[in-house]
Amino acid sequence: VRRAWPEPLPLQYPEWLEPDVLISYTTALDVNNSTDTQGEALMLRVTDVLAQNGLSFYHGKMCPSGSSWKEQWFGRVRVARAAVVMLSPAYFTSESCVQELLELLRSDLAYKIVPVIVADPEGTKAAMKLETLTAFFKNSRLFKNSINETLITANFLKTMLGTANWLPPPQGVLCDDFDKHCAELVRQINRVVREPRTTCV
Repeated sequence: VRRAWPEPLPLQYPEWLEPDVLISYTTALDVNNSTDTQGEALMLRVTDVLAQNGLSFYHGKMCPSGSSWKEQWFGRVRVARAAVVMLSPAYFTSESCVQELLELLRSDLAYKIVPVIVADPEGTKAAMKLETLTAFFKNSRLFKNSINETLITANFLKTMLGTANWLPPPQGVLCDDFDKHCAELVRQINRVVREPRTTCV
């Protein structure tokens, strides 16, 4: 059954250089549909909620024209105060998304990540199985490691992401009760961003 995703509000936001929240998401939730933008639409709706609650943020769609999205996004990892990763089976088929996730898990944000399930909870959990992640890294053009390094990377991702407070708990997806789950998302982010900002050297 195709879900009715909430439409983003017609709001424009500045390009925050040191955002409260760094967002990692995949544009499509249906990997078999090349025109699908459900993931992007849902991400924009979430950012509306963050802005309404006084939280600044950054995501790939905010990259200035002509700039490198990687430089813009990864350049904010060390200065952001929290991260939201919007997970689905499609997320774990995207090399760019997994690269973003690994960078977050290797940074000071590792314990300030809020994973949000946005589609197919069982499929998302299956995508995070060690053997599935190992196969992904083995076949990836970005992650050219030895078999041992591949296993270590897959286990690192699975273990580190497993320590976070997932939304929504324990089953379901964000849009099952969008307002309720977004309120909890804001609560978790506010708890993190109240901590003193780490000075990067």
